[in-house]
Amino acid sequence: MKHLLIPAFLVCCPFAQAVIYYGGDGAGNTTVPVGDQGFSNVGSVNGTSCVYLGNYSTGNWVITALHVWGGGASTISLGGIDYSIVAGSNVQIGGADLMMFQIEDNQNTLSSLSNLAIASSTPTTGTAVTMIGNGRNRAASLTSWNVDQSTDPWTWTEASMGADITGYKWASGQAIRWGTNTVSGTNTVSIGYGPTETFYTVFQNELNSAQGAIGDSGGGVFVKNGDEWELAGTMITIGTYKDQPGETAILGNETYMADLSVYRNEIMALIPETNTLLPVAGVGAVAAMIGMAVRRRRR
Repeated sequence: MKHLLIPAFLVCCPFAQAVIYYGGDGAGNTTVPVGDQGFSNVGSVNGTSCVYLGNYSTGNWVITALHVWGGGASTISLGGIDYSIVAGSNVQIGGADLMMFQIEDNQNTLSSLSNLAIASSTPTTGTAVTMIGNGRNRAASLTSWNVDQSTDPWTWTEASMGADITGYKWASGQAIRWGTNTVSGTNTVSIGYGPTETFYTVFQNELNSAQGAIGDSGGGVFVKNGDEWELAGTMITIGTYKDQPGETAILGNETYMADLSVYRNEIMALIPETNTLLPVAGVGAVAAMIGMAVRRRRR
């Protein structure tokens, strides 16, 4: 089946809700996973996702997707606590779909969160990742579709399990949630916010396999380097099948993440201290919120 890369926001729904993962009833993975990768550092901004990088001499820094920032924001939420954004602190990174900004810690509650290490190299194909985001929930059970490619648009018909294509319908509700996957390749993606170097994953029928949805843009993607977890990516968009029904996550769909190693020098210029990751929390999936269809090319 041919794919088109289609940002999840194109499917239109309220922002935010929780990461989609394969298996179970879809309501789990909302607490810190084994390994404590960075779960507590993932929060929400403008109803989507963001990641708190840590406290530095230059301030408390957060990263998200530029399209999440949109026309601006005034607060973010981390662990149920709202933090004010420092006016004028927002900086686009590398001319890409990435934005960093500072937050204020007037309540002195950010000290419980660790500074995250930024990956210095692109994760290779097959590398295990943990994805954390604030995207849509999913239905408890799988759905299958038969697909007639002789029509234009293609005709998708719900069918009994074992049909051509299988996946999940999105559902309402939201929570920070994690999932896992492996890197499938790299790509340059442009959805109207500057060309962005990415790596991507493919939604698989494996327990906890993660796929992005509305609200996951700006969420964190973590890899393990030796004994240390590093923030390797920021989720920005998803890839879907041609004419795929809206509000669905189907096996074979893709999630694209800005490759932070490509932009590391510019990030570290804003947070110049030695970037050491102490034990933190969690990881989980997700995707985009921008209304433009773009093509992808595999490498």
